Amino acid sequence: MTTFLTGLTLGSILLGGALVVIVVLYLARPFALPEDEAARVDRETIDGLLLRKDALLRDIRELDEDYEAAKVAPEMYRAARPKMVKQAAILMKQLDEAGYADTPTVAVDAQSVDAQIEAAVSRLRTPEQIDAQIEAAIRQTRQQPPAPATNGTTQYCPQCGRRVEPDERFCARCGRKLSEEPQPSQAARA
Repeated sequence: MTTFLTGLTLGSILLGGALVVIVVLYLARPFALPEDEAARVDRETIDGLLLRKDALLRDIRELDEDYEAAKVAPEMYRAARPKMVKQAAILMKQLDEAGYADTPTVAVDAQSVDAQIEAAVSRLRTPEQIDAQIEAAIRQTRQQPPAPATNGTTQYCPQCGRRVEPDERFCARCGRKLSEEPQPSQAARA
């Protein structure tokens, strides 16, 4: 052993000693800072809750998409979704109790919040309500009188929406009469 030490220079011995001190300090750190351990446990608890919440929210989104695509029966959807939402609410309450503050880093404007609310409401609408809204829009469009044909502008059939030329009197797709022919009394006056 003495032959080993005699072959080392002073710089090598100091470097080795410094490395030993660094390793000892690194290993003693958990014992020197016990409150750091409590913070680590809290962070691990919060991370676990966040992972469970994200997985549950992803499952809710997938269930909504499957329902919209008619892959899930309405009875199953109505039974499963409220339970999943309740579990997510419980997880969020646990996060609040653990001291987790979800502060967004991006400023939220009113338009994006309104868009998110509208998207959530539209997801909650039943297909029957959506069908009723579409039918009401179609009825309203059909009740409007046909626009007069003018030269140089594009016209569409008020019944089926097909593009028609200004000189066409009937729609080629649905057969609807597009323009009124002049009455004999009106033609005589002209």
